[in-house]
Amino acid sequence: STSTPGLRAFEHHMNLLRDAGYEIRERSLTPDIAALHRNLAIFQRYELAQVHASWWMEYSALYRPRTAAAIQDGQRITSDQYRAATSWRAAFRNRLADTMSTTGIDIWVTPSAAGLPPLGLSSTGDAVMSAPFSFAGLPAVSLPAPNPQGGMCFGLQCVAAAHQDRELLTYA
Repeated sequence: STSTPGLRAFEHHMNLLRDAGYEIRERSLTPDIAALHRNLAIFQRYELAQVHASWWMEYSALYRPRTAAAIQDGQRITSDQYRAATSWRAAFRNRLADTMSTTGIDIWVTPSAAGLPPLGLSSTGDAVMSAPFSFAGLPAVSLPAPNPQGGMCFGLQCVAAAHQDRELLTYA
């Protein structure tokens, strides 16, 4: 039995899929979370700084503080650090592809976020569940799913292998 409402809602929908005839294979996807977040931050900030390089000198005062800080962080990242993050990303993507291939996974199905969605418009929730797949460059779609305990819907994230966008949309 799971301990959070979000996990209970997810398990409920996995049971509905089982009852509808889908084969559900539970797999643990436990990447080195610290390495994932470190490499993702390097990748994102480096590219952010590159994209904004031509505008930064003239318009830096107009950027929101959080964006400005991310650009400044990206300016300090070396091309060697970026290449290393890119290599880590490729190895991680290959590991996901190998796992899908060797275990017969067509589509990963995960919660879209770590818990139920927050009320209001100030946040969409924690992106921790989508970060691994997004960084790996895999196609993903999040579908609203009714919360069996009532209240706001939560998201079911469906993720396919690289370049399998059409297959993903067929399953979704």
